[in-house]
Amino acid sequence: EKYLRGIPVRKTLSREFEKLFRVDTAGVPDVRGTQYFFTARKHNEECRVLYIQKGLHGKPRALLNPNKLSKSKRAFIAGWQVSRDGSMLAYGLSESANDKAFVHVLDVKTGTKTKDVIPADLYPGSMAWKNDNSGFWYTRRTIDAPLSEIKFHRKVYFHRLGTNYTEDTLIFGKELKKEDMPSLRTSHDERFLLVTVHLRSGKDSQSEIYLYDAQNPKNGFVCVTRGVKGEFFGTMHRDMLYVHTNYKAPFWK
Repeated sequence: EKYLRGIPVRKTLSREFEKLFRVDTAGVPDVRGTQYFFTARKHNEECRVLYIQKGLHGKPRALLNPNKLSKSKRAFIAGWQVSRDGSMLAYGLSESANDKAFVHVLDVKTGTKTKDVIPADLYPGSMAWKNDNSGFWYTRRTIDAPLSEIKFHRKVYFHRLGTNYTEDTLIFGKELKKEDMPSLRTSHDERFLLVTVHLRSGKDSQSEIYLYDAQNPKNGFVCVTRGVKGEFFGTMHRDMLYVHTNYKAPFWK
């Protein structure tokens, strides 16, 4: 820091970066019926705010404003997921500007938080709602992970609204190695849950895909790709699963 402060051009660069940073920005909206959910940051704000807007010409209403949650301006939204009907919101909130974020649930209509909380110490991550709004799937570490490995041992759990996180059900990842990282997404109708596992225990960059049908839970997670040296990313549209991969395709296909 002492060396950097002594560089003559540092103040000039700082002023230029500040000027470039202080502009209004907005993210791509997530549409739920006639409701639009999106993040935006005004030029005089430190953090992005999550807004809801009814219709294309409605007036945006702030759902979550981290700028007002912390006097030190260190809080920020660390991921969010809206239910299909737009009535419930699960979101991560970091209170110390780091990668430890609590997961909370918000009733969108009333703007009130429920009692549902996933502790930041579990490093909860990727979230996806079940189509009946009874709860959501999410990733986190196991409770008994060693202190030296608390960012590993990640599995997929289901949290039922109104229950304590200690009652959450482990639904996928029991056999995963500690370095492997699962992520989630659902189909538009939230019937299918797609789990992508990023394998970090090997030398090569590799991923696997598993598909779960919420209407036929007895079938469990159906393996789409496994044991193949390549990366695979899935996107669901209507009744089809499209896979983007670099397997035997250096420029992807």
